[in-house]
Amino acid sequence: MKSLATVDLDAARGLAAQLKRAGIACETRSVTEESGGLATELVVEESRYDAACNIVDAWLEDQSIKARLICPKCHLPGLERMPHDSVEVLFKCKDCGWEVLAQT
Repeated sequence: MKSLATVDLDAARGLAAQLKRAGIACETRSVTEESGGLATELVVEESRYDAACNIVDAWLEDQSIKARLICPKCHLPGLERMPHDSVEVLFKCKDCGWEVLAQT
């Protein structure tokens, strides 16, 4: 087993879900950081490590993009991509509820 990432619990849940969708099993372990805070370490089989790293990189990029999505109505960085059945992408503001469909 090889350590993939050490992140907060919410990030660990998101990453674990992404890995699972890609068919990569991971284990989580609670760890104490040097600062004394709690974190979660994700561990994968060594044979799947490179593929898992690619998923982590894509997930981090997605998180970075989400952090930059500003709602045009309330001007807060709360736009989130929501599941939608069409070929369009639905964004919804978690702060004011504003919704927009964007063409992909």
